[in-house]
Amino acid sequence: MTIKNKKEENIEEVLSLGQRLINAREAKGLSLEELASQMNLIPVVVDNLEKELFNTFEAKVYITGYLRLYCKLVGLDPNEAIALYYRDPVNRTENPRQESIASQSNDQTQLYLLIGGVILIALGASYLIFF
Repeated sequence: MTIKNKKEENIEEVLSLGQRLINAREAKGLSLEELASQMNLIPVVVDNLEKELFNTFEAKVYITGYLRLYCKLVGLDPNEAIALYYRDPVNRTENPRQESIASQSNDQTQLYLLIGGVILIALGASYLIFF
């Protein structure tokens, strides 16, 4: 390995995921709009990937899917990009939107079970009283 290659590797280690995406896209000669069109996305979604604004996405599955497709189109290793995404501790936790939806769903389920139980008790009591 030459000194030049070592320097290039060190520079690659310092670059953020978003900067790597931008560099690869520009190296392919693609504009943000062109890449978004190839990905069947609106440009703001691709821009959010490049700016690492991952909290704007509904779920992590979208982020990893978009990263895989982006990398495929610009010639990056998708597994490396996803590993970089998960390297940030913020991205290892669940998406706050998903957590709030899950807690709302659990709350609603408990409420429905409670209402159902009260109705069953009322029906049972009325049966005992009238029959």
